[in-house]
Amino acid sequence: MNILNISEASSEQKAQIESIFWESSSIQSFQSQKAKDEFLYKYLSGYYDYPEYFYYVTKDTEVLGYVCGFHNQYYDHEYYQKADIPLKFKPHLHINMSDKSRGMGLGSKLIQFYALKLKELGHSGVHIITADGDKSINFYQKNGFEILQVFDYKGRKLVALCSSLA
Repeated sequence: MNILNISEASSEQKAQIESIFWESSSIQSFQSQKAKDEFLYKYLSGYYDYPEYFYYVTKDTEVLGYVCGFHNQYYDHEYYQKADIPLKFKPHLHINMSDKSRGMGLGSKLIQFYALKLKELGHSGVHIITADGDKSINFYQKNGFEILQVFDYKGRKLVALCSSLA
């Protein structure tokens, strides 16, 4: 297994990353192609511009999963203001693994790797926001995240989880 920076990804590997994104997405239907493209950009491809915050794991030439995020993108958005996340946890992350690679410990390794990279960049914490009741909450808690709060956003209950990078 190799953990690589997105700047090293071939177009085929980026296509595999996008496939994992759609495989993992809870939203599959969109009102238009433009809405779908905007969703993809907001939650995946926009992060390609920040390679220091984007890593993926491979076995041979196959992409098995990825982790990405940023230290302040969208932080001024009402979504994050509603969550009231302390500045210590300002960086956020998105992580998705292919269905066949789940349960192998690779997601945990990616989070550990990403946490080390964030620490090297001078960050002291990280957060993630997911849907209340989502099965990923248990995964995040097993990886050192604690529930900061549950909040309502546009009729949905969301959970903010945080982890210190001590």
